[in-house]
Amino acid sequence: MYVFNFAFAVVLGYIMVAGFCHIKNKRPKIWYFVVAMLICYPWQMGNNVYSVFGGKNTRGSVYSLVSIYQDAQHDALSFLGFGGQNAGDDAGQLVGISLYQNAKNVAVQMLGISFYQNARDDAYQFAGISLYQNAGGDVGNVFGISFWQNAGDNVVQIIGISLYQKANNNTVVGFGIPVYQKAKNFAGISWKLSQETFKEKPTK
Repeated sequence: MYVFNFAFAVVLGYIMVAGFCHIKNKRPKIWYFVVAMLICYPWQMGNNVYSVFGGKNTRGSVYSLVSIYQDAQHDALSFLGFGGQNAGDDAGQLVGISLYQNAKNVAVQMLGISFYQNARDDAYQFAGISLYQNAGGDVGNVFGISFWQNAGDNVVQIIGISLYQKANNNTVVGFGIPVYQKAKNFAGISWKLSQETFKEKPTK
């Protein structure tokens, strides 16, 4: 863990200094690199890691301002996201671009673009574009476009376009356009396309 976090800080620090010197047209100095490393280093306090850009923690959670990469035994949470998250418990991102979220419990993105969400329990995106959601429990997108949603229990798209929904229990689109739905119990039909709220599909 410590070796990874040190290497993580070195690489990001080098990138920060190189970018700064290029933009400002300055020669790099050692103290630039030292400051950049201190900013990028994932600092451990108790069992948790607190950082600007992410890091690894085999003992607890990782809390970051920006999640370029987060790997945590418990929770991986960030304010902004431009990378990936691995979490033993929950993975959460407030806003940004999530390349992947892999969580044993819940994977959540509030606003942005989510390329990949995989969770043992639930996977949610509240607003944005979701390319792939897979969960053992529920999968949901409140507002946006969902390309692929697969759930062990229920799939819900409140408002927007859902291209593919598959669930062991129910698939529901509140208002929008469902392209393909497959469920053992109920398949929700968009209010835009039908007056029915639910339509039961026969189980093959």
